[in-house]
Amino acid sequence: MCYYLNITHVEKLHELILAKSTGTPKQLSKHLGINRTNLYMMMDELCSLNLSIGYSRKFQTYYYKTPEKLCIFSHEVTMNSTPALLKCVKKSTNE
Repeated sequence: MCYYLNITHVEKLHELILAKSTGTPKQLSKHLGINRTNLYMMMDELCSLNLSIGYSRKFQTYYYKTPEKLCIFSHEVTMNSTPALLKCVKKSTNE
């Protein structure tokens, strides 16, 4: 299943995950201005791209389990930059 994700939400989510400061799902959905159902749908969509995203109950934050690189159309985006448009493609940094 592939949807085009709201880029603004993906950018904010990406920054918060990198900073390991997403908070709880309830806090994160409020911060992004979406309901929790949409947050979970967005997270499921990102996971369907084979992104390794975990959640720490101890630290109450989502985090990337492994560094990865996304291919966005003809532009490659590393975890240190913000995506412009996210398409359903993922590449491992081990390539």
